[in-house]
Amino acid sequence: MSLSIALSNALSGLQTSQSVIQVISNNVTNANTEGYTRKIADPVSRTILGVGQGVSASDISRVVDERLLLTLRSTYSEAGRSKALSYYYNEIIAQFGSLSSNSSLGASLNDLTTTLQNLAAAPESSVHRLDAINDAVAVAKKLNEMSARIQTLRNDADKEITDKVLVINGELQKIANLNSQVETARAKGEPTAELEDLRDQAINTVSKLVDVRYFARPSGAVVVTLADGRMLADTRANTLTHPASAALSPDISYPNPGIAPILLNGTDITTVVQGGELKGLIDARDTVLPNIQAEIDNLSLTLRDQINLLHNAGAGLPPANTLTGTRTFADPATDTITTSAGVRIAVVDANGDFVAHYDLAAGTYTIDQIETAIDTNLATYASAATSAGGPLSISALASGNGIALVDLGTQNVLHTDGTTTFSGFSNYFGLNDFFVTPGKVQGGSTTALSALLQVRSDIVGNPSRLSRGALVADLTPVPVAGDKAVATGDGTIIQGIADKFLDTLSFGASGDLSSTNATLSGYASEILAVNAVAASQAEKDLEFKDTLSQELSFRSQSISGVNIDEEMQNLVIYENAYNATARIVQVVADLFDVLTNLGR
Repeated sequence: MSLSIALSNALSGLQTSQSVIQVISNNVTNANTEGYTRKIADPVSRTILGVGQGVSASDISRVVDERLLLTLRSTYSEAGRSKALSYYYNEIIAQFGSLSSNSSLGASLNDLTTTLQNLAAAPESSVHRLDAINDAVAVAKKLNEMSARIQTLRNDADKEITDKVLVINGELQKIANLNSQVETARAKGEPTAELEDLRDQAINTVSKLVDVRYFARPSGAVVVTLADGRMLADTRANTLTHPASAALSPDISYPNPGIAPILLNGTDITTVVQGGELKGLIDARDTVLPNIQAEIDNLSLTLRDQINLLHNAGAGLPPANTLTGTRTFADPATDTITTSAGVRIAVVDANGDFVAHYDLAAGTYTIDQIETAIDTNLATYASAATSAGGPLSISALASGNGIALVDLGTQNVLHTDGTTTFSGFSNYFGLNDFFVTPGKVQGGSTTALSALLQVRSDIVGNPSRLSRGALVADLTPVPVAGDKAVATGDGTIIQGIADKFLDTLSFGASGDLSSTNATLSGYASEILAVNAVAASQAEKDLEFKDTLSQELSFRSQSISGVNIDEEMQNLVIYENAYNATARIVQVVADLFDVLTNLGR
């Protein structure tokens, strides 16, 4: 009996050594396989009723530090968010240009300031007029391009969200399938380490895209959830959906229509996501880029309103034949305004001389009454027109004449709503605006102003319509036909416009910028500066998180990775054990032969 037991023990040793050597060989073979963790199958002594019955190999298990792995995945999530934000910040900064770049918005505004100053010094110079208008067009175009780029990037981020959701769904399905396979294998007593490696790789991928939590069930399945506990995957995967928007514009924002939510089994989780690339993309689309849009819209608002206020106070030489306002009226018969001062409406010839004029006294008028007053008092020289939903328009009847207006005192126009006051009669109606934003008027929505801003087309087509001087506002003596209306060489208006670019103006809070006082170019530089700082911070965050994740990954690999030298040492140990055990088998076999021969 003792020889039989000895043989059984020896055979179990051979089998155990074979099992361990098999595990070692698999470790060495997969030493450079990404996601592979070192496997072990330790020898375990067998006893029956307290008597040694040889040895067996334990179940194959993985060498993994779960706490370190949890920290690593959390860092993956943080790095994923920083990665997305850094990309979009860098893209927009590339569009802005650097503070010292000649292509930056601030540089474009400085160029316009210079050409306006040149024109103010020589108001009759056609070359300086053309330069000023070209530079103004360049500023407007720069703002248009920046706005368009911002919306393109928002659309890109939205499409990326859709792409990431599809990747997450695929990985969650892998996790669910592997969970089922692990449970089945455990129930059959089969090893699951290789399946767990594959599952870990899928969880790693998901953690880079969205912040997740997870825990293991006794059955071996791992439940993956969002940070708030909503389940993503168990032995069944839940589905995320996000159809990409066809196109985004400044007035489209989440959760308003136009941007679909991210749904988890039909429930909106857009605001629940707190990490990963998905969070970075959401932040870029809904916060970072809209904030930058708001900042350049704020600049566009101040640029438009400050310059239009001055431009409306002047006239070109010769003045435009027709002035058409930008403000529309729902019902000209009932919409009213109240003016604090009179306004002179004049018909001026090509030489800048009066043909006729009418002084509208201060008071309260409907828009139709203003139209009627102009038609009545300038009957043979000019006509006015307006309609429901349309602007006020004033035209000189003779093709060689033009229209010019001037306020006869400090002019405040009380809007039809009875609460909003605007400066300047012509400025209120937008009759001689320099910058126009179709569909957007003073006091209205500022959203998308930068996308719409442009120099008035008839000024671009005929630079002489640029306001340089002002219509004569003297009340005594009353001007008559032939008197000088707009003096040649008068550069008061263009000088005021040029100086406005040097003035410190008040800007309300918008985006990431607090309310501040700055010049127009100074505010453009502040926009660039605050976003350059944010871009730099996002880049530093990404570098830090990447470095940290690499360090954590290295530490994790030092624990769970395969060390070939160590494996080879173990191989020698079990090779020797195998040889020694084989020798025992040989000795027992020899002893059995002796016993057999004794009976002969």
